[in-house]
Amino acid sequence: MAATDQATVSAVLVSYRTGPALFQCLDALRAEPALAEILLVDNGNDDATLDRLRAWDDPRLRLITGHGNIGFAAGCHRGVAASGAPFLLMLNPDCLLAPGAVPALLTALATETKPWIGTVRLLEADGREQRGCRRAAGTPLNFFIEGLGLGRFFPRLRLNRHTAPLPEGLTAVPALSGAFMLMPRATWDVTGGLDTGYFLHLEDLDLCARLRALGGRCWFLPAPACTHIKSTSAAAAWVVENHKLAGFWRYFRLWYPRPWIWRATVWLALAAGITARLVLKRR
Repeated sequence: MAATDQATVSAVLVSYRTGPALFQCLDALRAEPALAEILLVDNGNDDATLDRLRAWDDPRLRLITGHGNIGFAAGCHRGVAASGAPFLLMLNPDCLLAPGAVPALLTALATETKPWIGTVRLLEADGREQRGCRRAAGTPLNFFIEGLGLGRFFPRLRLNRHTAPLPEGLTAVPALSGAFMLMPRATWDVTGGLDTGYFLHLEDLDLCARLRALGGRCWFLPAPACTHIKSTSAAAAWVVENHKLAGFWRYFRLWYPRPWIWRATVWLALAAGITARLVLKRR
């Protein structure tokens, strides 16, 4: 698992109607020599985008298309199945890779012998650290505190740790964001990769939970940082939120099955918050 000077990483991106940010992402990937290949899984882009991808001038780019919108986790599996490098980078198609971010993580984790997943700090466009980049384990209580905006009163029970002091170097965290997940192929294999029972959302927390259950660890490196544009897909907001609620239910059912009344209460609170947000957006 040691890092080398060769191209040792397969980058896997799943894109559904991503828009211009996809090509910003590919421009950033083109500048990274540590990438052996870039597997772009097309879950549903328009013909103009596909034509531009087919003409892309980086020979490492491989387009996987024709299967329709099968969801993020299943799309990642398609990309991994077509890849061949010893390390895998799951990257959102609107995440702009910072120069040296991948080699920095590989070097920092070169001596790690347990299964691992690593990430770097993800930033909003204005330079602030993004919510969800480094996370707590993702218990129903974490979601309850976060969803009700009670984090200021119970900071240690928050799901997202973006307001916590920034560590000076590589730090273990309970969970991290699926927008940027670097791991040895052996980690993907031993965990089974992302659970395809999730269509969109919560599959990253689920993978981190399985990693912890196997004695592995998630790692956060504060620099270099990458910008994650977010919410670039043209999918309707209500469709995205519906998949999110389905993800919550599956995640709670798999990892926190008892007591069911507490699980259901938290899910209903999250559903009410999401519904209210959608209604207010339409006004």
